[in-house]
Amino acid sequence: MTNMKKVCFLFKLYLKSKKDAVRVSILSMLSFCLVTVALVIIKTNEVAILQQQLEIYGKHTVSIGEEAYTSYNQVTKDLKVKDSLAISLDIFKKDKYEYTLYHADRRILEFENIKLIEGKFPTKDNEVIIQRNYLFHLGIKEENMIGSAITLPLDSKDSVKQFVVTGIIVKNTAHQGEYINNAVTAVFAPSDEAPNLLYLELYDIENYTEIMDNITGKYKIDKEVCYINYDFFLALGIIEGNSIFAENQMYYYFIFALILLCTIVSMYNFIKMMVYNGYSEIAVLNLIGVPNELIAVVLFLTVLSVLLIGCLLGLILGLGISSLLIALLFKHAYSLSMLFANFPYMTMLISMLFYIFITILVLLPVVVHINRLTPNFFMQMRRTTVAKQNSIESKYLLSKNTRFFTRKLAKDNVIYNKKAFIMAVAGLASSIFVMVIGFFFLSVNLQIFGHDTYMDYKVTFQDEFSMSNEDIERKNLLYTNLSSMPDACKVYPVYVANRKVEIQRNSLSSKYIKYLQQSVEDRISLQRSGNNTISIRAVVLGYNEVQLRELFSKNGLKEDMSLNNGEVIVLNKTIPVRGGEGFKVNFTQGDLVGLNIELRNGEKLHDFTIKSMVDNLNIYPKAQENMICFIINEETFKEWIDIKVPSEFFIKLSNTEDSKREQVKSLLIGNPYSEITVPIEEEVSLIKGNRIMKIIILLFFIVIVLAVGISILSTMYIRIYTREVEYAMLQAIGLSYAQLRRIILYEMLIIFTRSVIIGGVLSYAGTYYMQVEFMGLVGKYIYQFPFIIFSISCLVTIITLLIMIMPVLARLRKMNIVMLLKED
Repeated sequence: MTNMKKVCFLFKLYLKSKKDAVRVSILSMLSFCLVTVALVIIKTNEVAILQQQLEIYGKHTVSIGEEAYTSYNQVTKDLKVKDSLAISLDIFKKDKYEYTLYHADRRILEFENIKLIEGKFPTKDNEVIIQRNYLFHLGIKEENMIGSAITLPLDSKDSVKQFVVTGIIVKNTAHQGEYINNAVTAVFAPSDEAPNLLYLELYDIENYTEIMDNITGKYKIDKEVCYINYDFFLALGIIEGNSIFAENQMYYYFIFALILLCTIVSMYNFIKMMVYNGYSEIAVLNLIGVPNELIAVVLFLTVLSVLLIGCLLGLILGLGISSLLIALLFKHAYSLSMLFANFPYMTMLISMLFYIFITILVLLPVVVHINRLTPNFFMQMRRTTVAKQNSIESKYLLSKNTRFFTRKLAKDNVIYNKKAFIMAVAGLASSIFVMVIGFFFLSVNLQIFGHDTYMDYKVTFQDEFSMSNEDIERKNLLYTNLSSMPDACKVYPVYVANRKVEIQRNSLSSKYIKYLQQSVEDRISLQRSGNNTISIRAVVLGYNEVQLRELFSKNGLKEDMSLNNGEVIVLNKTIPVRGGEGFKVNFTQGDLVGLNIELRNGEKLHDFTIKSMVDNLNIYPKAQENMICFIINEETFKEWIDIKVPSEFFIKLSNTEDSKREQVKSLLIGNPYSEITVPIEEEVSLIKGNRIMKIIILLFFIVIVLAVGISILSTMYIRIYTREVEYAMLQAIGLSYAQLRRIILYEMLIIFTRSVIIGGVLSYAGTYYMQVEFMGLVGKYIYQFPFIIFSISCLVTIITLLIMIMPVLARLRKMNIVMLLKED
């Protein structure tokens, strides 16, 4: 027989059992399908975040001023420029307003940080879209804004013109001045004037500085007239060197590593099964002169070809599933063309090659093992286990205690075949580890709080030093009138201040004290303090009666509780940080807290008594994270800060008749020193981004569960499948099906127990590292082992094992003992 014929014969031999080849192919297909889905999901997340930031800050990368007007046409045709828009922009101050006027086509809404929330874009020279707040200042009611006629200045002199309002816009306040209620943004239809500003959107966002250096040098444009969209790049993290693109790449490698970890165990098990089923035929070939090297090489090539086919099928299936998910879940928000236009083909190719490389490393020990075996050993491989097991079973066959006998036999089975036991434990432990890490990652990214989108209006005033006495009185009257209309609305003032407070040292955990020592100021303060009392920075909030009632209700306290002067409420944890619950504090009712407040009348309040402790706030303040939070009543706060009304408050309209709601709205109009916004409109992009993030996290969850399921299934299936002859022998010598089932369950219990211990250690190390990586130093101090997540992961593993064992036990019940022993 020639070498080519031997190779073909061996190839057919390995594929004789179609189930083995199909298992390897399906495993590689499913695992690489998960890899593909993970990559596409992460890329979709990247596109979603990028699109969200474009909507908030505008999609222009840079803008070029009027001085380079002669180069506009050349720059727009550059190959590195994706899109461009030339506009006419006028910025000037008149009276107490700072006007920003755009003359451009509808694309200005994409290039700038402007969103049309109501109405239509202007098409005539006497039409305009403008901010709602300015119309409030003019005394126009909300329902009458669209279609109203207003007079706007065209420059800082006396040029004015009347316009019809066709739409309401919202502009991101990141681009506006110190007093946002003085800024007015208006957009008009394109004019015949020459443009004085060119917006450019570049293809490569990460390397925008290099591209701009090239463009300015190529077209001889002064860099002083080129302005980057600083807030856009700051939001993406590119300026600080920690871009979302790098983070998404890290997330992909993380998911890829988890899937690969599950795949390694499964692939080893299925390859081992393929070799196990061919031991007898391999021995015969070896006896007739086929060398071990040729047998091993053909096995290697066979598995590699099957693996490659599976990967290609997985790639096609993954792309199909990803396209379907994007089409169903994202609909028209992010089109498939936008995703696949920038698809990371190189990353996918490298992932496939690395996946195949790791599988080859897993395959090598099996190939080397075959190369070293003798023909006699080949012939005895399938009988060795059964023969040695018989010697073990005979010791306990006549035992009267059947339960003890089955337990002892299960333990001996585990001790005898240590290699299979180690592989099973490794498979289950890695599955538990993957689930814990995956669920922990999801829980960290799902924690989003601090948004006030359920409020109807947010009112913001200037600082009083910039307002006249008359306007201050109008401000005070507005707040007083709104507060006196409980049937029509609820008012939520924002009183926030930082304060050095004196508290008992034993009220703080050792972890929190260690965290505070990272700051030089806090470390010095702690060193100067005594052994019992320490002075640290804290956040002090002022709550009115409405806020106190809702706070009591939210935390299960009596709603009729009041907060008197000299009393405080304390939050049971520090101000939370994203991804963590904050540090626990150990205050008790009746403890004294030294706030050292001096009131407006000269009275000094040093010690405050803790009235109650709460677990959660309705609205978390925009304050420094990881600080202790105290709440005092509104009257005490105003006497302390020496203010009559807050500079910012929220309004929630009540479900009452329209006439009372109209009274509230009528009070809001006509005050030029107030900024009145609608939180739901300002947060619309964030809400959409959060929805997309939750969808992506849900898909991550599905990917993780499928990867873990494959690992558990293959690990336990190979252990039971390769011992069918042994089980047949046990039944042949008198064991009942119930005893056999008990042996299998005991073995599963032993393996699962060891896996939980090892998986727990790995999970602790992995989650600790992940929290420190996500949250920095604070993650080190507030870390707590996720027992709930770990318990859920163990429960999922148990359920998967039980579901997997059921069909196997049913197969053993119907097992043809005579045929199995005859074939062996």
